[in-house]
Parts: sequence; structure tokens; C-alpha cells
Amino acid sequence: MRAKVRKTNIRGSETICKDERIKDVLAQLGSAVPGLEVRDHWEADLCAVGRAAASAPGLLVYVSCWKRRQGQVDYTIDVDETEVEAADDVPVAELIAALARRLG
Repeated sequence: MRAKVRKTNIRGSETICKDERIKDVLAQLGSAVPGLEVRDHWEADLCAVGRAAASAPGLLVYVSCWKRRQGQVDYTIDVDETEVEAADDVPVAELIAALARRLG
């Protein structure tokens, strides 16, 4: 599966290139879980991105859509650099629910 990439502004005025599917996930997360900020420690990975919450220092979620159907993701939630939850090939809604539980 070849990544469809376009430049989009998702971090203030900085424009980055990511796969369209991960950008769709970012938009869904932004609507459902306010206060998430991009923490893209994986800029070379066009199908993945990290998000962090200002309200929960130490929490980082890594989201990937590599080799996944539209609307499906793999994710890992870390707290203070320790993995606390992970799932593969799940709907974005499941990721949103997991973040909602963690952010209370």
C-alpha cells in the first residue's frame, strides 16, 4: 500500500508531510479529545504521529495507520515512557475511548 502524502499545517505555522489517512485520524482526535498536541518524534514515518496532552504531563500516544484500512489504527499509550496500553488494527473510536479513559 503506497502512502498518499500531502503537506498540511497541523502544528501552528509549521507544515509537515504525512499520509492522508493519519491526517484524518488527527482531525478525528482533535474533535473528540480537545487539548491534544502533536509530538512528532517520527517525522520520517509518513503513516505515524505522536500526540500529547498538556493536561496529562508524561502521556504520549503513538498512532500508526501503516498497512491499515481507512479508519483503522495501531496505537500505543505511554505514561512517563512506560507503555500502559496498546492495540493493533482497531477503529479510531477505540483509540478515542482509550484516551478519554486516560485523561478522565
